[in-house]
Amino acid sequence: VSKAPFTIPRWIVHMQLNNFLDQDTYLLLGQHRAVLQREAEGHLENDDGADTEASSNNVRKSTYVYRSPSEKLPVKIGQFFDKTLSRVPNRKESLMAWYNR
Repeated sequence: VSKAPFTIPRWIVHMQLNNFLDQDTYLLLGQHRAVLQREAEGHLENDDGADTEASSNNVRKSTYVYRSPSEKLPVKIGQFFDKTLSRVPNRKESLMAWYNR
């Protein structure tokens, strides 16, 4: 294989790279909505009349499954989210307002 007789301008390479990096934006948007919906449904399932501030929602554990034992960082981040998301001020209220609209 020989070298091309011309060089490709850097701006063309950058333009194609940005297209590649941006190709999953619509997938992430769809997943974001699905995950928020699952979290809201988890809050509805966990509601037993008692409104506890630190109630946990275990939907994330059933939504994300890590197959490889080498995926220790996502597991640690997930554990952090499990501990902290339920304590975010107005998280449940704003999530339920989004879900009920």
